[in-house]
Amino acid sequence: MSMRGYLRTALGVAVVGTIGVNYLQYLAQRNIKEEEYCKASVDLARNEIRCVQLLGGAPIKVKKINLKKVERNPTEVKMEIPVSGNTRRGIIYTMSTRRDEQSKWNLQYAVFSVKKKTNQWTVWLHPKIDSLEEIPEAARDLPVQSP
Repeated sequence: MSMRGYLRTALGVAVVGTIGVNYLQYLAQRNIKEEEYCKASVDLARNEIRCVQLLGGAPIKVKKINLKKVERNPTEVKMEIPVSGNTRRGIIYTMSTRRDEQSKWNLQYAVFSVKKKTNQWTVWLHPKIDSLEEIPEAARDLPVQSP
């Protein structure tokens, strides 16, 4: 085989490999977006008027999820869900747990945050809190402002 043939083969392998990896990442993201622990948090944001206003209006769309920011084991999942509205983007920080693999997911917290330059706005979606003492222990290290 000539050098040109090797180059074509290498290019073909690289293209097919890249397409394969991207498709697998797409499938993983689609599966996460369809999970109840993700849908519940996004639905809370869509039904919260402050979130809709901070994003510049409906519809609120889930953007590409960074799989590196999803921590999941059989009984607990923590993740960041990037969302966008008409004019801004935000993040929903969420954690859900369950007793065992057959149980339903229970939302522990969902916190919506929008940053624009030096400003940050935070909306506690679940649980509703009014003071620092009410913040769940698991949510105390989130990179968001307190109420």
